Amino acid sequence: MNRVFSFNNDIDGSNIEYENFYKLMDICFEVSTYFTLAHNEILRDEQTGDMYELLQKLEPFFIKRIITTDWHRHYVTDENKHIVYLHKVTEESKKIICDTFDNIFLKKRENGELLSLYLLEDLCFFIDKKMFLGTVSHEGYCTVYTETEEMYNKIKILGDFEEVDFLDDEQIILDI
Repeated sequence: MNRVFSFNNDIDGSNIEYENFYKLMDICFEVSTYFTLAHNEILRDEQTGDMYELLQKLEPFFIKRIITTDWHRHYVTDENKHIVYLHKVTEESKKIICDTFDNIFLKKRENGELLSLYLLEDLCFFIDKKMFLGTVSHEGYCTVYTETEEMYNKIKILGDFEEVDFLDDEQIILDI
């Protein structure tokens, strides 16, 4: 069985945050092999020490950098390519992600209020080479590709998801 479900926070501002975010990270880090974080070249002049500090913390788990115009549900021009950082899933990398973020769209929080993006965005998880969960942070999309009813039921309760049609070209298959 292949079930796909998604939510878009542009509709009602919803987000998977706090306890539900950490539960989702438990699931993702348990079943996944790899995760990615991305940034867009258009933001290169706005990059901050925060982004580089996080990448440095994740460096022991770094596998490779992917430069692309086509990533999960997001397409850009050659001048504004995505830079995607592929990392190995470990307990240590999970701790770094959970210590840094408290919501699926990786937005900064100041005085309890969600602000702009962290500059690293689009957290995605892969089981072997196949995308399991993909986000487009600035658009507020989170899509999960499940193959079992059990996994579907575990994740569905963590956000305001709706079942959607499966589109092959939106599910990334890693070339590693």
